[in-house]
Amino acid sequence: MEVFEQSRSVRIISTSFDPRDLAKLVRTSHSLIPEEGVLPEFSASERIQRPPVDRGAVPQNTQREGLNIPGFEFSNGIPTQKTKPVATGSISEESRRPSVIEENIVKVSSNQSKCTQVKRIVFIKTHKTGSTTVSSIFDRYGFHNNLSLAMDKRSVQVGGHMFSNQKLFNRTMVENSPLSLEGDRTYDMLTNHVRYYRPEMELVVPNAKYFTVLRDPVRQFESSFGYFGWEEKMEGSSDPLGTFTENLSTHFEQADLPYWWQMKNGQIYDLGLDHSYHDNETAVTQKITEIERELDFVLITEYFDESLVILKQILCWELHYMLYIPNGIRSQKYVYKIKDRSRANIIKWNKADMMLYRHFNRTLWQRIESYGSNFEYDLNEFRRQRQIVTNQCLDGTMSPVRGTPRWSRVNLKRGAPSICYELWKGDATYTKILRERQNKGGIKTDINGRQIKY
Repeated sequence: MEVFEQSRSVRIISTSFDPRDLAKLVRTSHSLIPEEGVLPEFSASERIQRPPVDRGAVPQNTQREGLNIPGFEFSNGIPTQKTKPVATGSISEESRRPSVIEENIVKVSSNQSKCTQVKRIVFIKTHKTGSTTVSSIFDRYGFHNNLSLAMDKRSVQVGGHMFSNQKLFNRTMVENSPLSLEGDRTYDMLTNHVRYYRPEMELVVPNAKYFTVLRDPVRQFESSFGYFGWEEKMEGSSDPLGTFTENLSTHFEQADLPYWWQMKNGQIYDLGLDHSYHDNETAVTQKITEIERELDFVLITEYFDESLVILKQILCWELHYMLYIPNGIRSQKYVYKIKDRSRANIIKWNKADMMLYRHFNRTLWQRIESYGSNFEYDLNEFRRQRQIVTNQCLDGTMSPVRGTPRWSRVNLKRGAPSICYELWKGDATYTKILRERQNKGGIKTDINGRQIKY
């Protein structure tokens, strides 16, 4: 759950975003860029978005017969990126050449001349998968391109970015929404929390591209356990998660814990399959087939940057729109060790989610293979730009999120460039900003709600 950010953590030089700000930031930061092909080291606060692959949950057949992805190698079906030795001394002239992000901002790239930016988007949020970070990327793009967001005014009372956590989407949910910028009843984007139901979504955001994100169900369950407060029922246990997973059916049937419906196959539930079908393998298989047919791409949390590179290609967006600062980093007090028995119990209990995750983990690597020989370069380029953002924006500290001790936010450097603030904002904040803009009849405003004069 995203909350409104605290202003005390930052002091912004400029309140309006100009893509050229990012180009300037890149030009003055070449000394921070590692040698070509070398992945930068990320701080602990960043690794929250790219956790180590859970070898107990990733299927052994991830490596398809004949799969050949430049720059990657497979071990027991698990893909890892090859890296070159870190060079010493000064940065080479080759690594000082203009970056892709500069080329995208300064001039139209050859890729852009062959495709059209996608501006109709439906993003299906899933719980505890990094979906808030993905939603923030979409919402930020919508803000800067003056797009309309389907929302419900009533969601102001529940965090500002939700239709419902349990109901399938229905067009009536937007009856009280601010009018779209075109003044009609259709919108450009739908990114707030709600369960997937394609027929009704198409009526609200026609001709859209559809996306979602999935996470290893074992890690997603552990994250839910700590975030939703399920551990409070295990007070006094030396292994709260282990004790809890010994009686999963009992806890689920009692339905007396916060977000209890997320306890069993929460991801396929968010994607529209009711619990009554979760133990029916035929129904689950049919649902997975439906999702593959209806969604344009499924991101994978464990390969977050790889997924965003693919997403950028599908959307035909400039690279700076894909950059991000992770939203919501769990406090170590609420991170739990997953023992082998607990892992086995979670996998058995969340069989439908395991089937879903394994299927789309494979399809991600099929998409990477079909991307072409430039994938490794584009991925490294994206990570270099992310490292620049990390070095220029973050001060290396974190502060608790107001209202919950379970999560923290990274702090920005004092006087950080305005782009840092743009990347730092979460989806709840962008929803609030877009709601205020749409309430004013679509008048273009800056990030602080002030009207922009053309």
